Amino acid sequence: MLRKDDGFTMAEMLASLVVLLSISSLVLQMAAFLHTSLGSRSSINPREWEICIHQIKREVRQSTSQEASGDTVYLVVGSDVVTIEKYQDKLRRKLNGAGYEVLLQNIKSFYAKKEGKSIVLTVTDKEGASFSRILRPYITSRNE
Repeated sequence: MLRKDDGFTMAEMLASLVVLLSISSLVLQMAAFLHTSLGSRSSINPREWEICIHQIKREVRQSTSQEASGDTVYLVVGSDVVTIEKYQDKLRRKLNGAGYEVLLQNIKSFYAKKEGKSIVLTVTDKEGASFSRILRPYITSRNE
């Protein structure tokens, strides 16, 4: 039992410290969760979009021929044909029509069009947020 003239024992101080740290860690986790759930108005993370664009940009810059029509982009890289297309809710990359690699998920629409030597890509996610980028190749095809 505690008497009025005694101070806290070491065990009581450690127990108080454990309770304080437990409560503070729960509050921080709750704040982080609320920040991410309330702050994101898009189903596509901006970092995912940048990585996707970086991969497509690398393909476009290495390509010798580019075609864009609706929801598909065709690129000739060396002797390979790279196709970037929307399939269901994914943006995917196909090499020579075989297999695929998912570039981006949770998209509602994908639109690509060629403007001069540039390719304009526009992606709309499931929440309605729109992302757009203009890509320019280093090597242009001879028929342009």
